[in-house]
Amino acid sequence: MESLQLNIQRLKEYKSKLIVFPRREKKKLRKGEATPEERKVATQLKGPLMPIRQSKPKSKARIPSEAEKKFSAFQTLRMARADAKLVGIREKKAREAAGQ
Repeated sequence: MESLQLNIQRLKEYKSKLIVFPRREKKKLRKGEATPEERKVATQLKGPLMPIRQSKPKSKARIPSEAEKKFSAFQTLRMARADAKLVGIREKKAREAAGQ
């Protein structure tokens, strides 16, 4: 929700700075359109006007522990897949061993 609120605030700020030129100069100005004085002051901006700023939490560098060094994500996932695949066969063997 915080990111949505930041984006809403950014868009409101953008809209407050926006100058809307009238479609037809000879007709009466509509609500929100710029007056002739505002149009004379207006300049064209290029590039990223109000970019979204991402704030990343910074963590300090540290030395990995022995458990972290020995941990293998690949091996852990491989064992989990094998356990899921062989669960039925292992139950059947356990029932047969208990039946004898």
